[in-house]
Amino acid sequence: MGIEKIEKSVNRARKITHQLLGHVKKSGSQFSKVNLKTLVHEILGLLKKEIKDKQITINWETQNDKIIIWSDPYQIRQVLINLLNNAVHALEQNGFISISFNEIKNNVILEIKDNGVGIPKDNLRKIFDPFFSTKSFDEGSGLGLFVVHKIIDGLDGEIEVTSEVGKGTCFKIQLPKKFENESESR
Repeated sequence: MGIEKIEKSVNRARKITHQLLGHVKKSGSQFSKVNLKTLVHEILGLLKKEIKDKQITINWETQNDKIIIWSDPYQIRQVLINLLNNAVHALEQNGFISISFNEIKNNVILEIKDNGVGIPKDNLRKIFDPFFSTKSFDEGSGLGLFVVHKIIDGLDGEIEVTSEVGKGTCFKIQLPKKFENESESR
């Protein structure tokens, strides 16, 4: 029993380290054209087994095949992995995830909605805090949404969350189509 607890602690520490290193790794940022819809499809492919096992329906609420922004694909991928993985884990059998994109002026709005367990009002204020988690010790580090918030903020975007217990959660992300960093504005 003692070795099992140690293994769980080591795995949790490794997960925390990878998330923090992924967030800190800024010097290697490469900005390029990013097709958000293609990236979402890629992440859903990574979650295919869990989606199939729970018989989750994916609803696309957009007709555009190309939703292009100029950003860091590595960081956007990390955001999508965290949000879609959380949505899948919040769902029971036969749940659904709705994904929509809207282009408004110089921004793209991405919404990821699920009909999962929802987030209690008291927790909504804390979900972007480091190490806050409602998952058990060996399931979550409490860094996923903290990292998501930091990445979106660093890309000059915004993130909002609405949720109702027993009805589901919606994450709404606004990202600029063209990211302007300090070196471009000089």
